[in-house]
Amino acid sequence: MKFDFTGEMMDSHFYEAVIESKARVTYGEAQEIVDETYNGKSLLHVQKEIIQASHLAKLLMGMRFKNGSLDLEIPDTQIILDGAGVPIDIIKSERLFAHRLIEEMMLAANVAVAKFLSSKEITSIYRIHEPPKSDSIAILEKYMEGFGSRTKLKSGGLQKKLTKALQEFEGKPEAQVLNILTLRSMSQAKYSSENVGHFGLGFEFYTHFTSPIRRYPDLS
Repeated sequence: MKFDFTGEMMDSHFYEAVIESKARVTYGEAQEIVDETYNGKSLLHVQKEIIQASHLAKLLMGMRFKNGSLDLEIPDTQIILDGAGVPIDIIKSERLFAHRLIEEMMLAANVAVAKFLSSKEITSIYRIHEPPKSDSIAILEKYMEGFGSRTKLKSGGLQKKLTKALQEFEGKPEAQVLNILTLRSMSQAKYSSENVGHFGLGFEFYTHFTSPIRRYPDLS
């Protein structure tokens, strides 16, 4: 995939290839490289590529949000087990920018594949997300009004209005609750041979191409 300096994908090519892995990088190590706190030597040969990827990820994120992609930060939890495998605690998982970096690369790949399949008129499976129902948005708007938001959601440009409303509470205690309520008001994403776009991400073309094993639960 080739991108310009604004993060716009200019071109993409698909071909058979063999991947030669040059390094095994953990999320923590990638974050240290991005933060310029990495003190090791084993990853210096891929440091430039990781930093370039981080710059691109920030551009892609900025473009997504500008185009209406929703940024719903729902905290993940991690179960702590003792030596016998018995759960002893549940803690909030740490979310690094390195995680978002990989997510942006995966999103870009998924979009490129969906556009390729569509351009070739190849029957395929898309990951679609239809706009939420009006009654769900009306309920969400009442909750937001109760928290003090003045943003009206019922007219056009729903994605950007949702983003604006959530930004009003960024860093406040209400933010996590509103993120969860917004997520619950959304339609459920699903697989379909008919491409209707992805509302939550703000993409016209989207499919699941990368790491399909991670999506196995969607099949049940």
